[in-house]
Amino acid sequence: MEHPTRTRHCFAVQVLTDEIESDANDADTPKLGEYLNNIKSFFDNDEQHLGSIYCASGYTRRTPNGGRLDWALIKPTGNGVDRIGKNALPTRQDWQRKGYITSKPKAKGSLKQPPTHGLRSVENAAPIFKVGTSTGLTAGLFSEVKPKVSFVEDAHVLPYMVSKHRPYLSDEFLYLGLPDPAEHWLARKGDSGSVVFNGDGAAVGLLLRGHMAQQARGSYAYITPIEDVFDNIKAFSSKQITDIRIAEDQEVDVCVVEDD
Repeated sequence: MEHPTRTRHCFAVQVLTDEIESDANDADTPKLGEYLNNIKSFFDNDEQHLGSIYCASGYTRRTPNGGRLDWALIKPTGNGVDRIGKNALPTRQDWQRKGYITSKPKAKGSLKQPPTHGLRSVENAAPIFKVGTSTGLTAGLFSEVKPKVSFVEDAHVLPYMVSKHRPYLSDEFLYLGLPDPAEHWLARKGDSGSVVFNGDGAAVGLLLRGHMAQQARGSYAYITPIEDVFDNIKAFSSKQITDIRIAEDQEVDVCVVEDD
């Protein structure tokens, strides 16, 4: 498994090359050139290899409550072992730089273990947060309203479903954007899989996908409850995986304990 993906890498190289060629006399061009050389070397030296997929949910699996699942466990190999970061929460300064003055979590330090009932312990309209690859830090509100959801790519899996004539709908929890700061996107392509956490810094879900509201201002995203993800991983492994926890003060993202 590669990270970043080769497609994303090639796109970045092309964008940077075009920008450098169009603004050759710009003061920032030498810095862009240095950055371009660095990311090219990263792939040239095969440092993009992160690891191998241990197991994954696939696209057709559902939670007991009809929600979507989109998880994967990755076993880091080679350089991938050194690339795993800590589960550090954003600092107060990070939130302020993004424009969040009052709408920020009180938690500091590292990501905490999920509460007893995970996402279902979060009260309606309570603040929740995420850090995504594309949009970075965002704050929003949890909504217990669960809409029926379908995606364009559902058409590719319909032939494998029990009922081929029924829309591939799912029931998803909502993550609603805030009016401050004046951001248009709560989550964009590349943010899927981001950990959603509450004001205490405890993991409560995984971000599934973001959308822009139609004929209204603002955006929203869908969340998969973290408790559903953990339960599905255990079930998928035929109970070989017996415990899953958020790593604290360790250079691993998720610690999985298996029976001998």
